[in-house]
Amino acid sequence: MSIIYRTSNLNRSSKLFKYIMLYQKLRIPENYTYHCNWHILYVYEKSIEIAKNLHISKSELELVKLAAITHDIGNCVSRENHEELGCIWVRENFPLFGFTKDEIDVVCGIIMATKIPQMPTTLLQKIVADADLFYLGTNDFKAQGDLLYKELSFDSPKLNRKMWNKIQINFMNAHTYHTEYCIRKNEAKKQANLQSLLYN
Repeated sequence: MSIIYRTSNLNRSSKLFKYIMLYQKLRIPENYTYHCNWHILYVYEKSIEIAKNLHISKSELELVKLAAITHDIGNCVSRENHEELGCIWVRENFPLFGFTKDEIDVVCGIIMATKIPQMPTTLLQKIVADADLFYLGTNDFKAQGDLLYKELSFDSPKLNRKMWNKIQINFMNAHTYHTEYCIRKNEAKKQANLQSLLYN
């Protein structure tokens, strides 16, 4: 499927971006210390970084950006099945900004590719999937992990540090990066972060 890039795309994307960010800012639960606007922008920025190193087209980059900022929008309704809920939101709202069914299908495919366990099949899906878990292979691993622990502890008060470390170890052992860029850039640091948990 080829998507024709139009000169009006930048304007429609800019308007939609502002709408999405405001929508999430007003609706994300206060106890979401990790899955909040800063995480959305982090995934957005990392998606752009990965995409630019993989030389995708302008039209593809536009859809990657939009998928990045909507990949967790379903959390505004419920944490459970939030990817599916996000796709429902996208299908209801993107047409209002001039997006076609084919474009929306691509965005929803990317959103679903971030569902754990990640199973992306296209390059665009791999880009955002890797951006979503980019932090695993960075120096930000502990800080971001602590925010996620705090968020999950709100719903699971019995969750303690020992349990959380075990969850992280199992998760990281099962995780793989999907793009060559992240494999080269992040995998070694991810393994170092894993070792720090094993000997904590």
